[in-house]
Amino acid sequence: MTPMPTLNPYRAVLIDLDGTLVDTLSEIAVAANAMLADAGRPPMSERETSEVVGEGAAALVAALVGKAGVDVWLPVYLTHYRRHNGTTATLYPHVREGLAALSAAGLAVACVTNKPRELVGPLLDRLGIADYFDCIVGGGDTVEKKPHPAPLLHACTSMKVAPGDCVMIGDSKNDALAASAAGVFSLTVPYGYPGFGGVADSASALLERGVTCAIVRDLLAAAHWILDERRA
Repeated sequence: MTPMPTLNPYRAVLIDLDGTLVDTLSEIAVAANAMLADAGRPPMSERETSEVVGEGAAALVAALVGKAGVDVWLPVYLTHYRRHNGTTATLYPHVREGLAALSAAGLAVACVTNKPRELVGPLLDRLGIADYFDCIVGGGDTVEKKPHPAPLLHACTSMKVAPGDCVMIGDSKNDALAASAAGVFSLTVPYGYPGFGGVADSASALLERGVTCAIVRDLLAAAHWILDERRA
């Protein structure tokens, strides 16, 4: 069951990367299509690519070339991605303002993503937001990825905060499910990538099913929501 607010919320915020902080779809699509070309397969549109984003690079490659091809084609995909990482990615509206508001309020902030760890730091640096984060948890830092709670719990341990004192902000079912399993309150933004579930896993659908706790229009609205709860 999704956790409800505690009487003394909150000390830390965990934030997803792709689809929540940063629009990286163009870079993912370019790298994926370069890999597909190497494999002799037809390209995909950005919309089609958006439907296989969210569970990490290995899951994306498996969706494109099959599970049996992951060992061969994942390194190829990552080689292409490294060349494009941070070149066309853009921050979503009000991300910088939201991060600044959370930081000014004294909240610890973590980026928790399934993106391979080696790609996360350079991307945040290139976008000029790396200094806002007290902790980064990327793909490979834990054995399991979201929707497993392990990445969120790892961030909580690193920042020395209890899961019940944290809020997770994400754009997908994986973020909300990981938060629920970790005992972390979940907020969902209405943009980002639909993942394998498409419209059935949109923010409104997740809220209707009780998978997420609330919808916030952007990161600044999320910061205001969290700070209002702290003052209540």
